[in-house]
Amino acid sequence: MRTDNSDTDFYLPVRDSFLNESHKILSLIEDKDVFHEEKVHEIRKSLKRLKALLLLAKPVIHKKQVKHNYDILRESARYLTIYRETTANRTAYHDIFLTRDISVSHKHLQKIQKYLFNETQKKYEKKSRKLIRIFSNIKINILYILSQIEEVEHRFYTAEELFNQIITSYNDYKAIYVKADKKENAHLLHEWRKISKRLYYQIINGPFNAGKDETFIVSLDSLCDLLGNDHDLFVLQNFIKKRNILSRKKIKSISKEINQLRKSLQKDIFITAKEIKGQSSSLIKLLEPKED
Repeated sequence: MRTDNSDTDFYLPVRDSFLNESHKILSLIEDKDVFHEEKVHEIRKSLKRLKALLLLAKPVIHKKQVKHNYDILRESARYLTIYRETTANRTAYHDIFLTRDISVSHKHLQKIQKYLFNETQKKYEKKSRKLIRIFSNIKINILYILSQIEEVEHRFYTAEELFNQIITSYNDYKAIYVKADKKENAHLLHEWRKISKRLYYQIINGPFNAGKDETFIVSLDSLCDLLGNDHDLFVLQNFIKKRNILSRKKIKSISKEINQLRKSLQKDIFITAKEIKGQSSSLIKLLEPKED
């Protein structure tokens, strides 16, 4: 990696990306269609991008300030988790029951579909007041962080430090990959996705010349999608089990179908991960910082 751009303080472009993403959230909250599930999902994704960018600037900001703001962003994203799960459940339902040859009767399919629809109505319409409070809290949190982020004390952020911070994220990715490869379970796979997504956001939204069409980036994005699909199936499986929508026998049969689908997905997950491992040498080239 070249480190000849010694006059560039790379905190500034990271901060600018953080500010842009923050204003995007505020704009979405003010949108008249903010209660639409896709808008809720966009806000949640933006909050995760902010967390990734905050960690990217970690080397040059006071640790306490990073932790404080990170905790605020994490809590803000958690507010929206239950709303995201209703959307994920319906998407997973569609992928399993409407696009595949599954041994579930039309009657039982309708019962599951109706239950999922009612859950969505309950979350987005009957509890709209709660969602209003959540958006209000998120807005307050973002404005609070914005009030200090521009004036935050930081030291000069060199190209080498920026590079090393991404390598730290990549090492975190490799460590969770090794764990998941040795012991596959839903929790590890979900943690793997979160770390993979953090790395993806830092490269794409950080001050690098990496484009979304780069092979490494495409593979990483694909891995995130596969891990996300696996988690959505796991959540739907638990949802059906806990709600007792159908008889125990039928739930067991559906659960078996979901497990088979997850097994196929996980095979693709590890194939993609091995591809990424083979492409890791190109990561250094992708991390060439943008010059002013």
